[in-house]
Amino acid sequence: MKTLRTTLFVIAFVILASQTFRHAYVRWMEPRTSVLDKYNTSTEKQILLAKSLDELVALFDAAHSKVQEYEKSHPEEADKQAYQRSGPYAQLTGDEVALRNSITEWERKSKEIRELWHFWIAGIIAFALGSFLVLTKERWIGMALLILAFTEMIYATSPSFRSMGSQPEFDRLLVHKFVLSVVSLGFLLIAWFSGRRTET
Repeated sequence: MKTLRTTLFVIAFVILASQTFRHAYVRWMEPRTSVLDKYNTSTEKQILLAKSLDELVALFDAAHSKVQEYEKSHPEEADKQAYQRSGPYAQLTGDEVALRNSITEWERKSKEIRELWHFWIAGIIAFALGSFLVLTKERWIGMALLILAFTEMIYATSPSFRSMGSQPEFDRLLVHKFVLSVVSLGFLLIAWFSGRRTET
């Protein structure tokens, strides 16, 4: 069991430490500006400056209303296929699509934060049960639960795809993942040193 425990510890430690470093880099050190930023439309700039989902929804409502008003006053353009659109209508529908995509991305990151906490807490429960069983006669069942615990913690805190559009919810997700990765490393070290003490 000692060889297995050592091997699993090294693998889990390397994964957790490397993704913790990555979360820190993406959240606090990665450059987020581009030379193309000066060409952003006013809607793209508003998306990047939005601090809440409510702000994006308000922007979408306004953009959607403009599209509907334009379609009522220019029915001939509203009937055209998307690839034929140009001019003011193309700009209005483009703004609406960009805002819709940004809202969808925000909601996706919010869902990911909820999933992160769900799977990480499941890992903590497995860790507690496994730690208890390792101290009793059921060491292999305890070991299996500890493996499950750290698998859940690693999965939950694994890196996310970069966000396109509004940043605040993506930043919040990164902070949660960074903190939980550090805490998971702490639990891993506790399990390692506790295991060494029980062997001596």
